[in-house]
Amino acid sequence: VRRATAAHAAAERTPDVLLQHSEPCAWALFPPGRRPGVVIGRTMVETPRVPARWVGCTERVDEVWVPTAWHLEVFAGAGVKREKLAVMPEAVDTA
Repeated sequence: VRRATAAHAAAERTPDVLLQHSEPCAWALFPPGRRPGVVIGRTMVETPRVPARWVGCTERVDEVWVPTAWHLEVFAGAGVKREKLAVMPEAVDTA
């Protein structure tokens, strides 16, 4: 993500879509006029509770992708706006 963002910055244009995978408070903040068209944050937590400060940090993105319906309910239950949440399963099925 950093290389892609740097490449777009060097070209003096912003990406149309930026997907960031990390904990919500590590998601990038953008200066005025440099925010991509759509910013997606993909994250998860392995416990039934989301750290309280993460909820506010989800406001940085347009969508929050989580891997399962269980994660969606955990994030929604913590106060993340349900309309921002989407289930996006893991890319590799090891079953």
